[in-house]
Amino acid sequence: MNGRCWKICAVLMFFSLISLYWGRQYVFGFLLGEVISILIYKRNELFWNEVVDTGVSGKGTGSMHFAVNFAMMGLPMLAAVFVPDYLNIFTVAAGMMLIKAAVVIDTLTAGKE
Repeated sequence: MNGRCWKICAVLMFFSLISLYWGRQYVFGFLLGEVISILIYKRNELFWNEVVDTGVSGKGTGSMHFAVNFAMMGLPMLAAVFVPDYLNIFTVAAGMMLIKAAVVIDTLTAGKE
């Protein structure tokens, strides 16, 4: 991701704070989802850079990596189910889509270079 995309991501994070007017569980859900999505993105970036740099891949390459990624996605959603007073499951899911939304917005609004 380029610098412009990270700026879009920051703006989207700022706009998610607007959900504070509806209740704290919404803003906490967004923030948790956003933090998890950024961690997963950075984790994937490091993993794929290592795979490309070493040139080593096989049938099992990344199976544990992706299992951990799925756990990182599932645990916040599960936490939202058990503590609905502090987290909203829908805002956690929406927060996890933050980086994807930033990339799509960056792609759609990019000028010709």
